[in-house]
Amino acid sequence: MRLPSSKANASLRSINLAISARGISAIQTIDPGVASRFLESTIPMKGRMIHDVSGKQQSQLYDRDGQCINAIDRGLLNEGLLREVLAHPDIRVFFEHKLTTADFDSRVLKFHDSAGNKDVQVNFDFCVGADGSYSNDNSFTCTLFAPAADFDRLSDPDQALAWFQSQFPDAVPFIGEQAILEAFRNNPRSPLIAIKASIFLISVPYHYKDRAVIIGDAAHAMVPFFGQGLNCGLEDVRVLDVILRGEKVDPAYALDASVDFVDTNLAGALKRYTETRHNALVAISDLAMANYVEMRHSVATPSYLFLRALNNLFSALTSRSQAMPSSVFPLLSSTPFPSSSPAGWIPLYTMVTFRPDISYSTAKQKAERQQKILRDLGLITSAAGILGIGIVALKVVQRARFAN
Repeated sequence: MRLPSSKANASLRSINLAISARGISAIQTIDPGVASRFLESTIPMKGRMIHDVSGKQQSQLYDRDGQCINAIDRGLLNEGLLREVLAHPDIRVFFEHKLTTADFDSRVLKFHDSAGNKDVQVNFDFCVGADGSYSNDNSFTCTLFAPAADFDRLSDPDQALAWFQSQFPDAVPFIGEQAILEAFRNNPRSPLIAIKASIFLISVPYHYKDRAVIIGDAAHAMVPFFGQGLNCGLEDVRVLDVILRGEKVDPAYALDASVDFVDTNLAGALKRYTETRHNALVAISDLAMANYVEMRHSVATPSYLFLRALNNLFSALTSRSQAMPSSVFPLLSSTPFPSSSPAGWIPLYTMVTFRPDISYSTAKQKAERQQKILRDLGLITSAAGILGIGIVALKVVQRARFAN
């Protein structure tokens, strides 16, 4: 459903979009020209800024090689994708149609046309569901995350402003006291949404026969603390495209066939997508939630900074650069994840954000093995002292070869 900008701005439920290597490479493998046009509208972000309650600031680079993520206006991205779609003469787009029922066995979808105030029935061959929780066209926003109990205590606007001044003193001059007061009065409070297609650790299919598949937020809405919601959704498209091509699915095969007909190639491809994609999607959902704890508290602690320095040290000792090798990029159009066993020591953030050749599940497993090495190192260094770090570091470099 496409809304006028005035309605979209009134919702303000979504935060800024961050597109990184996974999302960019996914678009590039489908259409390099589209990726280039989108990158012209992005703002590079090389690190995070830590603000303490006294107003002091500390910057932390995302990557030791200077790789960056990119901020992109949600409206520009949505409108840009829409323009690309409308440029294809065989594609028709309808707005203000809300899906009310879906019968995948009969291949029938029913919508309510809010503009015409009528119900519409659509017969289909293949359905892709990608919409997610609280989905709308929105503008850049400043989003505050806090426990519900904190918000419950801020019913009085003056009290809310005082709380904001105590927690975020250096942000008040930039936002403005009046804007903060209006935001607390008018902007909605929304719960964070996480969707995992599993019940009691049993994977639930992302597809149904050869009729339908869900991707993006429809399949795996996640909390925003790793900045991977958009990137993961775009990666879904790339991975699904690779699998469809690998299974030699013909998009024109058996069009307008009977409702009982099953395209075995398509059904097999969708089954493979479900089986191979689930672990990665669960992994990034877990990593996103875990990153909330890191961003909320750990980034300012000495132990986090020390471990981060060790990560960068071991990374530098095992590889000159952690950027994705250029030779790997062409493989992304034919292989879901070319680097199934990446060598060397690679920080988790680098693997998740800048290495689309590594699946989320592989990144999570490798990071857990590296973390175990760091925990072992902590026990050793506490007994041996700083003098032993150099010796231990050499051993870690050797062990890192096996942490894949």
